[in-house]
Amino acid sequence: MSVATALVGVDPVTRQVVQNRLISIVREMSHTLSRASFSPIITEVKDFSNVLLAPDGALVAQAEGIPTFLGAMAPLLPPVLDRYPLASVQPGDVFISNDPYSANGTHKNDVNVFRPVFDPAGPDAGPVFFAVSKAHWTDIGAKDPGSWSPDARNMFQEGVTIPPLRLVAAGDWNDELLEMILGNTRLREQNEGDLLAQIGALGVAESRVHDLLAEYGRAEVEAHVASLIDYAERATRAEVARIPDGRYRAEEWVDSDGVSEEPFRIVAVVEVDGDRMTVDLSESADQRAGACGNAVVTASVAAVRVAFKCLTLPHAATNEGSYRPLQVITRPGSSVHALAPAPVTLWGDVARAVIEAVLGAVGRADPSRAIGGLFGNVDAMALAGPGTGDGGEWIYFSPFAGGWGGRAGADGLSALCPIINGDNDNVPCEVIEASYPLRVERYELVPDSCGAGRRRGGLGVRFDVRILEAGATLSASLDRYVIAPPGVQGGDDGALSGLWVDEGDGVELPAHKVAARPLPAGALVSHRTGGGGGHGDPRRREPALVAADVADGYVTPEAAARLYGTGGTA
Repeated sequence: MSVATALVGVDPVTRQVVQNRLISIVREMSHTLSRASFSPIITEVKDFSNVLLAPDGALVAQAEGIPTFLGAMAPLLPPVLDRYPLASVQPGDVFISNDPYSANGTHKNDVNVFRPVFDPAGPDAGPVFFAVSKAHWTDIGAKDPGSWSPDARNMFQEGVTIPPLRLVAAGDWNDELLEMILGNTRLREQNEGDLLAQIGALGVAESRVHDLLAEYGRAEVEAHVASLIDYAERATRAEVARIPDGRYRAEEWVDSDGVSEEPFRIVAVVEVDGDRMTVDLSESADQRAGACGNAVVTASVAAVRVAFKCLTLPHAATNEGSYRPLQVITRPGSSVHALAPAPVTLWGDVARAVIEAVLGAVGRADPSRAIGGLFGNVDAMALAGPGTGDGGEWIYFSPFAGGWGGRAGADGLSALCPIINGDNDNVPCEVIEASYPLRVERYELVPDSCGAGRRRGGLGVRFDVRILEAGATLSASLDRYVIAPPGVQGGDDGALSGLWVDEGDGVELPAHKVAARPLPAGALVSHRTGGGGGHGDPRRREPALVAADVADGYVTPEAAARLYGTGGTA
């Protein structure tokens, strides 16, 4: 949508009304998807995002959702239109994709569906918007249950590939394509229910956009959207201009790639020039053998956008203009710009490091923006089993929360999902026990896991679950189990993450990155996330705050005396 389409003298009050209407449409899409889906990863965790795009792929409106998803939505549409030119798109069409390469996806579990929205008063003029929904399917048919394979060595081990394809043509379903997709996954009923819920969310968007067009007309809506994009660009440029000009470099590390235990480096060189920012990731490591070591360029750019949004206008409405002042440079064949057929299942490990490297570089430019290290990536775990009776195979999948880093003005947040998907919730213990042969025996904050500092880091979480049936397997990928979340400005590092299995003999065995590890009935799986890095000298922390931490059980008296020089009394 070009600025040239904007009308002269757009009314700012009406423009704000249109913006809020567009955001409310996307929010209603999300409510529909959350309530209609079959799997807990969508209904409980909310591992999805919905947006409205212009026909040229520009981001028009987004609401709450996975931060890195939201930065990765706009690139999804061009591959669809490369295969199906805009002139051939019809009302009632639905397109689908998941391929990280041909479709600009993130990883194969993240399934994208698209519906063009036409103006009923003038359908021959082409689509006004595309409604787009991206949602994580619990299983997409990879070599391991849950399609969570840190040791995958190529994309073919990661599940069924869906290039950009037309699933519904003018209301007529391509049943053969649907059967091919669902027939290659383990949880057919869940996946079909989730897909229909996604398409239902697209239908809600179409209906509400029709209401908006009936009220304002296409020309006025498009003019206000163009003006909104320009407004977001101006506001964002003003925020970038507040960062000191210069060239700043920071690096982060990922513990391993899932095949090799060798850590590898992600580098961000951030250049600020007036109201423009360039982020160069070219110095990052070459692409890796395992699935935890790679991200496609779409995912890495999305990660940079997450950091950029945090540094500029995190609370403002976001559209294409929010990212116009940003340029991202990558190197093809690197871990941040993997080339096919590299595996990318666990792309979030790289994305986490990209975000922290960008934040770290800007923290050097402006120390007031520095933040301690985060506990890790999603640290997701998939428990699966054959099921009993008519239940069929079961797969429990969830991300996990941990501690965020301390900041200049506040302690780090505790028990929060990581920054790449910070809007996620955990699967409630009651849902886990009602849905799977599992018993949750422990779910608590981990004392002393926070990095000490004048502003301490947040606390990690311990989650212990007992396996109640034979034949279960564990797939998982933790980050920060080797290299701790770093403190900044003199703060201490946060605690490491870890995943441990006790098969019943009282001996805890590490399982930080595993694929389909067998578990006997009665085994206890203990998932422990780390804490955030501290900010500032711990000896400068106010005694009253240390005392409050001790009283709350966040810090033990012994740690208070050792780290803060006080026994925890005000």
